[in-house]
Amino acid sequence: MVGFSFDANRKIIFGREKTLEVIPYLKKHEGTILVISGRSITSSSLWKSLQNALMREGIRCDYRQISGEPSPEDIDSICREAAGNLPSALLALGGGSVLDAGKAVSAMLTEPAVLEGFASVQDYLEGVGTRLPSGSRLPLYALPSTAGTGSECTKNAVISRPGKEGFKKSLRHDNYIPDLALIDSSWLDSLPQETAASCGMDAFSQLLESYISTGASALSDALALEGLEGFFKSFSPLLEGKASTDDFDRIALGASLSGLTLANAGLGTVHGIAGTLGGLAELPHGTACGLLLPPVMKKTFEALLREDRNNPALKKVQTLAVRISGKESASISDSTAILTEQLEKWAAAAALPSLEKLGLNADLLEKAAADSGNKNNPYSFSKEERLELLKEVF
Repeated sequence: MVGFSFDANRKIIFGREKTLEVIPYLKKHEGTILVISGRSITSSSLWKSLQNALMREGIRCDYRQISGEPSPEDIDSICREAAGNLPSALLALGGGSVLDAGKAVSAMLTEPAVLEGFASVQDYLEGVGTRLPSGSRLPLYALPSTAGTGSECTKNAVISRPGKEGFKKSLRHDNYIPDLALIDSSWLDSLPQETAASCGMDAFSQLLESYISTGASALSDALALEGLEGFFKSFSPLLEGKASTDDFDRIALGASLSGLTLANAGLGTVHGIAGTLGGLAELPHGTACGLLLPPVMKKTFEALLREDRNNPALKKVQTLAVRISGKESASISDSTAILTEQLEKWAAAAALPSLEKLGLNADLLEKAAADSGNKNNPYSFSKEERLELLKEVF
């Protein structure tokens, strides 16, 4: 067995109606808690219940909101406002972009150059900046209100500036995994159908990509397989608007597991391309992943069957196919077909718009193919092959 190391949160709490269990963690801090949230959740009963509990317990809070994927300017602005009265800890509650913002702010508020106005978060981004993050941060508690990125369990924060010369890059350090991930699937009950589908596509993609990743381990495999099985039970009901509380639980857990597995095993070509697209245009990340997932996986499996039939990724797909199909056995070829057919059914059920309808210009396809990569995909697509994949979903 290949050796490995595994990074994770200090504490994970999972279960419906568990949101208020964050209160004892926040009470440990004497100063102000900086609360970063999304705008859409502030009208929900769960949000109001949490605010009431914070006031009852006498926990002083300073509130900031994030809309859309955070830009360097968003992070820098929050840091400037908070620098004069540094919070004792941060609570990030919202979708993946909000949690990423929380991670970035918690880290940048401990970087002297940022506090003194000499540096921006952009200076610390992979592939963009020239500074290395120290790895220090303020205590951070993460509560996802969607089930997509798994950011509550990852070590990076995605920061973007869309445009032809734009970027979508990570602020990354092993120490940036939040202290607490609190997963309460009750937040999914009122999530719009379109958002739930897009987020779910992202989470499933992360699970599958990390499962067949060249950087996978025995532990990441076990967690990914658990998450994948849950998705195969519950994602179709979610797409049909018929999800039960058990379905929401499986989807929420699967998303958080995807964060753990991507943080430790890495991702593949789907995210290698989707991340680049997000830097070129303001595209919904989960939708981009959902579009790319069926053709990327189909062509990955075809290439491995043709060129590398002993690749461990194929054996893993066989294991997954047997579990989700209820069959006692399945050939490797049949297993890849079972999986790709299901991916295509989900994409059709979600009625995902094409890249063109999402607003991507055709003249950016070649740049996207050239600038993207394969990460830890078991088959390495050439630039020309990535261009063909993009054309297929354009």
